[in-house]
Formats: sequence, C-alpha cells, structure tokens
Amino acid sequence: MKLRTRFLLVVSVLYILVGLGTVYLFYSVTGDVIAGFAERFAAKEAQIQKNRLLTLIDREVVLSGRLADDYVIRRWVLDENNEEARKTAYLQIEGYRKLARDKESFLTIASSQNYYTFTGGSRPVVATLKAEVPEHRWFFQTMKNVDTFALNTDKDLLVQRTKVWINTIMRDHAGRKIAVVGSGVNITVILEEIIGNQEPGISVYLVDEK
Repeated sequence: MKLRTRFLLVVSVLYILVGLGTVYLFYSVTGDVIAGFAERFAAKEAQIQKNRLLTLIDREVVLSGRLADDYVIRRWVLDENNEEARKTAYLQIEGYRKLARDKESFLTIASSQNYYTFTGGSRPVVATLKAEVPEHRWFFQTMKNVDTFALNTDKDLLVQRTKVWINTIMRDHAGRKIAVVGSGVNITVILEEIIGNQEPGISVYLVDEK
C-alpha cells in the first residue's frame, strides 16, 4: 500500500472515530439536559396540582375543625336524647353545612353509633353504624387510629356519592373521643379541577403518600 493511500486511510478512520465520538457526546449531553428538564417540569407540575388540591381541601378541613370544636354541637353529642340540645345543634350544624363546598355535613356519635347526614332537608338522614358491616368500618377505624382528622376517599351509601371525606375527631372536655364530624369534596370536582388545568401530553396520578 502506498504511503499516500495509507495516510488517507488513517485520516478517514480518525475522522470517523472523531465523528462517532462527537455524535455520542452530543446525544449524551442533550439527553441529560432533556432528562433534567423533564424532571424539573414534572416536579413543578406535581406541585401545581398539589396546590390546587390543597386549595380545595384546606377550607373543608378548617370548617370541619370548627364544627368539631363547637360547644353547642358538643353539648348535644354528650346528651343525644335531649330534644332542646338537638334542635339547637341542628341549627348550628346547618350553618356549617351552608358553608361547605358540597352543602353537606355529617356527624357520627360514638356512644350510639348514629350517623347523621345533613343535606339541607327538614331533617337529617340517620343510620346506625355497625362494626361488622364493611361499609361502616371507616368510622370505627377513625375513632381508633385518628387523633385530629384524616382524609378518606369513599362512597357514602346514604347519599350515594363518592367523595374525599374529611373525618374530624370531636372530643369532650376531658379529651375523650366522642364523635366523628366533617364534610367532603365530591371526587368529580377534584377530577375536573385536575383535568381542566392539565397540560396536553401530561398524565396526573394521585398517590397516597402512606
């Protein structure tokens, strides 16, 4: 092989190797940049969606907390068969119900296990919960495991709606748990809030951090 031919061959191989190295380096760098950008964008989008959800839920949490701390309602819970206390408590609960996003509030008294759902009618819907019924276990688990409040996604069989429920503990003056009270946000409202503000090509997943 002539020296000129050999030289051209070596130069060509070097050009190819340099070219391949450049292409590899380019895609490695741009791939890292794209991956980093996607990661930052996903984290930002997740935070935005989280803030939207918190805006929906936080107001209901505060409202449920005030209901749980209400002296008039607590007095009735401690003396459920007292007709005068009941009437006064119903009026008080009606005020909280009107402030709730879905215009519904609930209260379950531990001593009787009576579950009251207030929807704006002349009288609340009432049912007695039983520990052996799977659909009623949320109450007994809340009484056992929750200190202040907990969020629970479930279908209420009395009102036939799936909501994110704010289950808030009511205590007596000695600190004993005496009831679970609260309200909820219809799951369709939450989904509409997420989907309605979702960027094209992005999928959002709600995950229980526990």
